[in-house]
Amino acid sequence: MLGQPTAYARDVFLPVAQASASLQLPENFSIDAFYQFEWRKTRLPGSGSYLSSLDYVDTGGERWLRRDGNGVRFVARSHPTVSLTLMAALRRGEAVALQGDRALGNRGDVMVPFFGRPAPFPVGPFQLARAAAVPLVPAFCTLGADREYVVRVLDPLPVVRGAEEDGLRTWVANLERVVAEKPTQWFNFFDIWNPFGF
Repeated sequence: MLGQPTAYARDVFLPVAQASASLQLPENFSIDAFYQFEWRKTRLPGSGSYLSSLDYVDTGGERWLRRDGNGVRFVARSHPTVSLTLMAALRRGEAVALQGDRALGNRGDVMVPFFGRPAPFPVGPFQLARAAAVPLVPAFCTLGADREYVVRVLDPLPVVRGAEEDGLRTWVANLERVVAEKPTQWFNFFDIWNPFGF
């Protein structure tokens, strides 16, 4: 529940039937008791979803999310033929959405300046766009002052052979501007400059 941008703490702390009591005793001493009458399993954000930072866990989240599909297909990036699946979708004229602010920890990461320090970002989306001869369209979703979501779609970035990393740097500069404007809305729960603790 806390993973939702509009969640309130009260929604998290009262999700099931429970009771608590507090007794204040003299000399700065108190006794607190808590009992929860039921239990509900916590669900992680689905793999590939807006707030997921656990895409590597498994495909269970995708099965839960897609149910009847509604024209949306989720492809696990751990699948060995993921690039072929995405390329085929682009060649059919379908839109492909990729999360661009999560390094993968492999040779597909490129160090790009982010808020004055180099940070790893995946160049794969730009390689895919170049290979399919399609532009990459940066899009960002933020919560407005009226508590309505705002999807900002920027100008398409054409990607030509040899300029994939230039496209990535342009995209990261756009990300930096959006994060600077709305710093509390970038759901990043790790050290972006050293995500793998090396």
